Amino acid sequence: MTTYILNLLDLWFALFLTSIELTPANPLFRNPDTIPLMIIYKVFVIGGLLLWLSNRKERIAHIGRVICQTAYVVITGWNIICFCIILYTEAYLI
Repeated sequence: MTTYILNLLDLWFALFLTSIELTPANPLFRNPDTIPLMIIYKVFVIGGLLLWLSNRKERIAHIGRVICQTAYVVITGWNIICFCIILYTEAYLI
């Protein structure tokens, strides 16, 4: 569940950057035509895969969950740092 929430936060950050006309780091979000497809992908495909992975009992599934969660923690941390830089820059410019 935590990994899915972090996935949705990554989606929110990408949409936020797009809304203020900045380019997200994710190359799949750079083309405005792909944004609806990416929303569906991140909400349903990634969500379904994470649900499937969470119901598996094998050791390799546990390792996969840990790797996914670690990656999303790093991505979310990076997004928060970038968000703070944007807020600081905008406050400085006003």
